[in-house]
Parts: sequence; structure tokens; C-alpha cells
Amino acid sequence: MQDINATHPHARWLTAAVLAITSLSGVAASNNTPNGATLLSMCTGTDKVRTLAVMCHSYTNGYIAAANFYAIKRSGKSLFCIPENSKQHIPLLITSRINATPSLKSRPASDILHEIFSQNFTCK
Repeated sequence: MQDINATHPHARWLTAAVLAITSLSGVAASNNTPNGATLLSMCTGTDKVRTLAVMCHSYTNGYIAAANFYAIKRSGKSLFCIPENSKQHIPLLITSRINATPSLKSRPASDILHEIFSQNFTCK
């Protein structure tokens, strides 16, 4: 039997998509908070696998929308302002940060996103 990774050029990215979906299913089933490992799974390979791009951007957009909603209720202004041309770089920003600091894999995804977006996209 041939190894699929050797025969299919996108097998590595397809495997990542399946792992991301599986890890998200586990999170939903166990009511645990998504962590950095889940975020890394969602945001790795987004340039090659459309499903991963949708998952990563949907998760981060939801986080941004919620954070901004509550910030506006509390202080009257948005917390994060992300230029349209920067949105495509968010997955790389996330994966680079988590890969550079492996201890982030165990932290809640919301903490990681708050830190990354606060450092890069705070509204002025």
C-alpha cells in the first residue's frame, strides 16, 4: 500500500484540515475552551486549504466582533481596528507567534488572540 503523503501533493494540508476539524469537534463535545494548539491547527495551511482559511478567519472574526462589541458597550469605542489589507495576514501572525512560543499551545485561544491583536491592531 502506498503512502498517501508520497502520492498526493496536498495530503499534508488535507491531514491538517482533518486534524483541525477533529480537534474542534473534541472541543465542542467536551465544552473545553479552545487553546493555542486548536488555534494553530485551524490557522496552519490556510494558504493551501480553503477549509482551514474559513475556519481560522471565522474564529478570529468572531473573537474580534465579540471583543469590539463589549468594548463599545463599556467604553464607547472599538478595541481592535484591523485594516482590510491586514486581515489576510492574521493566520500567519497567529501561527508564527504560537510556533515561536510553544508554551502558548496550552493557553486559551482567546488570551492568545487578545495579546496578538492588542500588540498589532489596537485602535488609536
